[in-house]
Amino acid sequence: MTTQAQALPGSDIVLVPTGLITAAQEWRANWALVLTSAIGMSLATIAVYSSGLFFEPLEREFGWSRAEVSFGMTIYAIVAVPLSPYVGKLIDRWGGRSIAIPGTILFGASFAALSLAGPSIISWWLLWLGVAVAALGVMPTLWIMAVSSRFEASRGLAIALCMCGTAISSFLAPMVSRWLIDVVGWRLAYVYIGLGWPALGLVLIVLFFNARTREHAARQAGETGPVPILPGMVFREAIRTRPFQKLCVASLFVSISIVGTVVHLVPILTMRGLSRETAAGVLSVLGIASAMGKLGTGWLFDRLDARAIASLCLALPAVPLLLLGLTPEGHVVSIGVAMGCVALLGFAAGAELTVTAYLTTRYVGLRAFAQNYAIIASIMAFSSGVGPLIAGLIYDGTGSYVLLLFGGIPAALLAGACIATLGPYPIWQDADPRAQIA
Repeated sequence: MTTQAQALPGSDIVLVPTGLITAAQEWRANWALVLTSAIGMSLATIAVYSSGLFFEPLEREFGWSRAEVSFGMTIYAIVAVPLSPYVGKLIDRWGGRSIAIPGTILFGASFAALSLAGPSIISWWLLWLGVAVAALGVMPTLWIMAVSSRFEASRGLAIALCMCGTAISSFLAPMVSRWLIDVVGWRLAYVYIGLGWPALGLVLIVLFFNARTREHAARQAGETGPVPILPGMVFREAIRTRPFQKLCVASLFVSISIVGTVVHLVPILTMRGLSRETAAGVLSVLGIASAMGKLGTGWLFDRLDARAIASLCLALPAVPLLLLGLTPEGHVVSIGVAMGCVALLGFAAGAELTVTAYLTTRYVGLRAFAQNYAIIASIMAFSSGVGPLIAGLIYDGTGSYVLLLFGGIPAALLAGACIATLGPYPIWQDADPRAQIA
């Protein structure tokens, strides 16, 4: 059943009722959008999951320390933190397609340009500055906004499948990077990854990525008067709420503990008796586990109270960090234990992305989702840069990763506590059960 859109009294918010839509109807209409968004999500995390394989070649060729190499990702974070909210505002206003197409092209070109680094470390950092700017055009907010705006009944699972793009990159990036480095060298490895991976994403975006916010759709249609938008908070309202602040804190601590460890997992495992090839193979489990974390939490979110599940998932990294920390460096860790630790880290990493995206839609709504979630995305980007740098500094200063591993345990537990104390979902005063995505 459809009825004419009506403006709420005393508000510029317009409800756009289009009838109740089932989960099956949502999936029939939007499955290609979810697939495209998943590939887009994979672009944003190529750097995180491939960087560890480039440490040794860069050390051998230029003599750079791991902290110096890791500082490239810190630059990535420094750029993302202040600029992500502005890009989110552009996404809310212009729609995702206008950002995704040029963003994908620029990101692929800038990643391939990392092959030009050396011999000065300054060249490496400048090239990473280019990657950081280009990555704003493929940031997670872009893809999550598109999926969230098209799903209500099955939003948890849809977000989870979108997030599986990071699982794709965590599974393929280490293996592909190692194989390319061994076959063609680290320079051409950057070129092939930077030009090949985004090319697939660009084709899918051109064909299927036509997601638009209601505000963007209304503006394109030349409509005047009240703008039809979804219920929720604008940026200045969301940033003042305690639940959103807790989501930001939880994202910061769990991302630093996970990303800092994941980027350095290959050397962490080789220092515990595994060969570099075996460690890279074990690291590929990360992608499978990450996908399970996303899909499992997304499926449960549509059926159970998300807060209890989410708090356990964000505290989960404490377990593998403790196990790896208790294994002395120089002793041989069994492949089973190594795979178990990597799997738990991957599950938690996957769950974290689904947790933050889903709970943001519930606690601050979809009215300005891209700009609001961009804050959390920038925090995760900051963590992606700071975590590896902290890990590199710890290793350079102590010759060990033990302090990194034990330091991540309280960070993960604090993140879980933040989620456990969020409180009930808000009830939007402009909510209408008949209002669905146009």
